[in-house]
Amino acid sequence: MLAMPSAPAGKWGGVQGIQRLSGRKAYRKVLEAESKRVTRIAKTFVKDGGAVIAFQKDAWETLRCERSAAYSIAKAKSSELIGRLKDALDIPLYGVPPTRLSGPCRDAIKEIADKLQARQKTKHP
Repeated sequence: MLAMPSAPAGKWGGVQGIQRLSGRKAYRKVLEAESKRVTRIAKTFVKDGGAVIAFQKDAWETLRCERSAAYSIAKAKSSELIGRLKDALDIPLYGVPPTRLSGPCRDAIKEIADKLQARQKTKHP
């Protein structure tokens, strides 16, 4: 959801570094604004058979509807973290492992792509 450069590791690295820099309260506000932006874009561009994919725990937790499961790295690694987009329940939401786990992330994205293609074939034979 956010595209902000950060150090790869250490006190200022990753999502925690961005939270530390901006403060938790401001970070949550940015996430909520980004959630609304992503949902608005998804409603416009995600067509029948498409989906939204979340690459981070914060993105999943901010984008998922209340009935969707909480984030689980194990479920993300096995391509089983599947829910619905908040405020757009007709759009599926998939959670994948963070990109720093390139192997599991790649495998999960491939599996999700296969699921989406199969779903499109059943809707549009």
